[in-house]
Amino acid sequence: MIGGPRAIWVNVSAFGARPGTEVDKVDIGPLIRRRFEICTNLTKEHSWAADKVPEIANTFWMGNEILNENLQLQSTAQTGPQLDHPLCRPRFTNISCKNHQYEWTNNYNKILLIDYVNKCLISCGTLYQGVCEKRSLENVTQVLSNNSYPNCVVNVNKSSYTVAFIGPGPAINSSSNVLYVANTFYDHLFARIPSVGSRKLSDFTLLYDDVVEEFTQSYIRFDHSRLSKFLVHYVYGFSSEGYSYILARQPRSPDDKDYRSVVVSVCQNDKKYWSYIEVPLSCRHGDQEYNLLQAAFMDSAGRNLALSLGVSLQSDVLYSVFSVGEPDSDRPTSKSALCIFPVSSIRRVIADNRRKCFNGEGKYGGGHLANPQQCGKNTEHVIDENYCGEVSANKPQIGTIPIVAEAVVTFPEESTAVVTAVGVDITHEYTVAFVGTANGHLKKISLDSNTTANVYESFPVAPGEAFKSDVSFDEEGEHLYLLTTKKVSFLVCTF
Repeated sequence: MIGGPRAIWVNVSAFGARPGTEVDKVDIGPLIRRRFEICTNLTKEHSWAADKVPEIANTFWMGNEILNENLQLQSTAQTGPQLDHPLCRPRFTNISCKNHQYEWTNNYNKILLIDYVNKCLISCGTLYQGVCEKRSLENVTQVLSNNSYPNCVVNVNKSSYTVAFIGPGPAINSSSNVLYVANTFYDHLFARIPSVGSRKLSDFTLLYDDVVEEFTQSYIRFDHSRLSKFLVHYVYGFSSEGYSYILARQPRSPDDKDYRSVVVSVCQNDKKYWSYIEVPLSCRHGDQEYNLLQAAFMDSAGRNLALSLGVSLQSDVLYSVFSVGEPDSDRPTSKSALCIFPVSSIRRVIADNRRKCFNGEGKYGGGHLANPQQCGKNTEHVIDENYCGEVSANKPQIGTIPIVAEAVVTFPEESTAVVTAVGVDITHEYTVAFVGTANGHLKKISLDSNTTANVYESFPVAPGEAFKSDVSFDEEGEHLYLLTTKKVSFLVCTF
């Protein structure tokens, strides 16, 4: 018997997808217990998003279907198949496709988000070179507007990784919210989709794209000649205190087959992306590094954990699960760990990396970003945690000082499957993590401090099925929602 909350979980209901269909994205935002809007998290083939919607409570969006809180179907819309071809411009452009024929092509949702300010559902799929549309929240069959080729947002490869979320950005047309999108490279017709960028919510065009007169561009494109060798697997994204962050796992360099995890950061008021930086994210246990980030969850911490971390009860904390990768591969083993990163510590290490370069140490660019250049010493500007790209020099940066955390709990390779999901619930002084695995098991972990944790229950929820990366709760914290490829399950908790 350990200290902390104990709970009885009962698998009450499950939504099974129709045979032959795929759950490409789910938004269970109104049922998530979070204070901040967080990211769309997309995995290799199937994805779902999580945001908070107090005004539209107790509603699910699964693919292009609306479900109520009991997972009963409320509305449905068919978005595919349509006549299309990934190597052709859309039929309605009147540009002929010389070497291919249009064929009935399935649509895979890469982004599915709720824009709460404008009260619409944003859907971006693989048809028509990756364009987006807005749909009614009450009736998903009603298309409110859409963008068109060549204003493409996502890649057409259903297996590529994409992360998207709505967060603050530079004010434009009285709106301060933008759509952040990160795309894994895929060499198709419209291969110049930015790797990471900010887009307008009105029409999904890039927020700023004038490199001739105003020298502003709200995006980053990787070195095109190296993209095919440098595939970034975007995992998670969130906004916190003036910055937006995207977590990923990627090769250590374009010529290296070994992978590591990184944090990408950009200042939300930076129109030019001069503040763009990548910094290694390291979860360790002794000499063992867990190099492959699998899932993450941003929230606050309960009183006991907050005291141990040295942060306030309102501070943002990142909970992440990692695995040890196979040699020279991005394939995870089942040797896994849970690490906790206060966002304040992430900001501090990012600032340390910036200062190092502005002190003239090391290089900027390099690898997949640009040809490496010697960092220039600059003592005229203060480089601190609030740096927002005010200086045109030393950008973009790849930091060398890692953000490091010691694992609070590890999962031995012989005792568990690969960890694939994580969520956190807070009850006064207690912080409880829920970790899902690739074989459909759920682990409940009491996070007593930043160094001690107890796995006090583990049981099957969806045997033989891998959980997708998010775990979500309802507003009251009484229900837990989990997603596999073709099923959503929710469990009732009684403390």
